[in-house]
Amino acid sequence: MRERLSVVVAGDVDCGKSTVVGRLLLDSGTLPRGRLERARDLCAKEARRFEYAYLIDALRQEQADNMTLDVARVFLKGARRDYLLLDAPGHFELLRNMATGASHAEAAVWVVSAVEGLGENSRRHGRLLSLFGIRQAVVLVNKMDAAGYDRGAFERLARGCLNLLKSSGVSKARCVPMAAFEGENVVQPGLRMPWYRGPTVLNAIDEFDPEPPDSIRAFRMPVQDIYPGVRRDAGRPVIVGTVESGSVGVGDEIVFYPSRKFAEVRSIETYPRIGLKRAERGMAIGLTLDRLLKPRRGETAARAREKAPETGRKLLASLLWLGPSVLKAGGRYFFRLGTSKIPARLERVVRVVEAATLRGGAGRRDVRPNEAAECVLRLEKPAVFDLAAENPSASRFVLVDGSLIGGGGFVRAVIC
Repeated sequence: MRERLSVVVAGDVDCGKSTVVGRLLLDSGTLPRGRLERARDLCAKEARRFEYAYLIDALRQEQADNMTLDVARVFLKGARRDYLLLDAPGHFELLRNMATGASHAEAAVWVVSAVEGLGENSRRHGRLLSLFGIRQAVVLVNKMDAAGYDRGAFERLARGCLNLLKSSGVSKARCVPMAAFEGENVVQPGLRMPWYRGPTVLNAIDEFDPEPPDSIRAFRMPVQDIYPGVRRDAGRPVIVGTVESGSVGVGDEIVFYPSRKFAEVRSIETYPRIGLKRAERGMAIGLTLDRLLKPRRGETAARAREKAPETGRKLLASLLWLGPSVLKAGGRYFFRLGTSKIPARLERVVRVVEAATLRGGAGRRDVRPNEAAECVLRLEKPAVFDLAAENPSASRFVLVDGSLIGGGGFVRAVIC
């Protein structure tokens, strides 16, 4: 099987994200048979100009309104590996969906219009990439045809984009000039920009470094429930959960955190399979143990010979707040990570990231809707997690405000 990498495609509305993805699919030969003809027929029937965005926009409403409303998931075949492209919406009101796409990606393609430049919402998208753990990106300066393929215009905009990403914590980034609708520099080198000697869009994406897959990270399984014994182990409890990262096998010694109870895995129960010897990331399983342990829901199982997860009650976190009300210092919320749900208080707002000016707003005591921030959270009891830099999937959390999920982010550090 070929390696696969998840890449979020972000950027402001009308910068041409969906056109970029549609053209990539067409020019790389990845587009399913008949999709191009159906898109052209639809445009002709509705007396619209043909748009490459129609190749991936799945919802009829999206086609009627000519904007992407949800995160479209499409597959792209590169020379080096396969890609899952997450085409995220760009308009401000649907920032929540863009955040959803970014939180599941390992790299980013950030599309910026050579005509519109770095507007407020475009800057917001660039700043949010690092918040969701992305450390490498390709900036596509699109619509170079509308800018007369001017080298100076590209270099000025590229400089601003790279400076923004660097200040945000994206450590590896490069810029590619392109004209998506014309196919310039998408898969084949552009003929109208002889001054550019760098890679095409597809080649630049192929240069992404592979992220360590969750399958080879340390084993983590949040405990979801305890079931009565099954089959030959009737009377012995079964610890049920989904493997978030790593793997576990029969005979492995595991430790439950934060209680630090330990036992050896006696069997792995799955349905309908019998006799499974090892379970990996993404599998929903039940574990029977060599001793009668009943860990509580919300605890996390880890392998004894691997790095232990972090535990703590006072955390430094990066988050994006999307709730209808303001996130306030002193406010009471629920912190949810894995299967745990712990009462929490926002102790302090360290800084609010102002996307438009790139300045950190110090001295603030609240975080308004659609703002990103670094905050200190104090929990009523210890939580179990990994830090974002080590194992992103085991560091993601959400904050619940009343009955609504108000926002979420990553745990950056343990204070105590």
